[in-house]
Amino acid sequence: MFAKTIPLFLLLICGCSLNIEAQSPIWETTGKQEMMSAYKNASLWFLNTPSYLFKLKYSSFKDHAAKDALETSKGYFKRVEGNYITEAAGIKTVQNSHLRIILDTADKTVTVMNPTNLSPGVSGAEEMDALLDAAKALRKAKHGNSLKYRIDFNQNDLYDAYEFSINSNGQLESLTYYYSERIEKDYDVKHMQEGREIKMKPRLEIIFFGYQTPASSVSSEFNPQSIVTSENGKIHLTSSYKDFRLLDYRVAAKQ
Repeated sequence: MFAKTIPLFLLLICGCSLNIEAQSPIWETTGKQEMMSAYKNASLWFLNTPSYLFKLKYSSFKDHAAKDALETSKGYFKRVEGNYITEAAGIKTVQNSHLRIILDTADKTVTVMNPTNLSPGVSGAEEMDALLDAAKALRKAKHGNSLKYRIDFNQNDLYDAYEFSINSNGQLESLTYYYSERIEKDYDVKHMQEGREIKMKPRLEIIFFGYQTPASSVSSEFNPQSIVTSENGKIHLTSSYKDFRLLDYRVAAKQ
């Protein structure tokens, strides 16, 4: 149920405790400018901090109010200057000054790209601006030592609402996606056919915790040689990934 691409923040998206208080927050109305500022400032932390590590926990739920997760997954994100390594939901990304390698164990692909900014922050101010314009309500609430922001959307086929929280250090603490109602079919194993239709309004929560600043590291962990090797400018898969499909999307630098 985990989405491979999160439209608001890159997954592989801050120093918090998992013991978030259980009581319901008291919401108050906020404005577009304040929410955009909070969103931007949380994103800038990732861009302006040269070395950090944080852990991730993904949890999917059958509906907006369910307490027991259907599925959970853990990961992490580490940055040391221009070097990055991140792993979550079966996807591992390693980047140094020469290459960015994306290893997808589910699709059995290895993608090679030019290095880029892999900040887990904002994916685009214009995108966020468009989402805020489509909002039915904008709210904020004090939640322990954190501030939580919520966007309730006008009726659409993707999300009912979206929440993000920021801790007292200005770091992203959690993301919650409240999906719109969708119809899925369960599978009748006994008769090997699709079963009854089930109406669902799933929820996805992503918790950011265990921040370390600066991150401890060794240079070898940013070397993708366990996945690929390079010879005369050509990329080859190592024997451990010989059954994977290689996708080389590097763009030659302009002279």
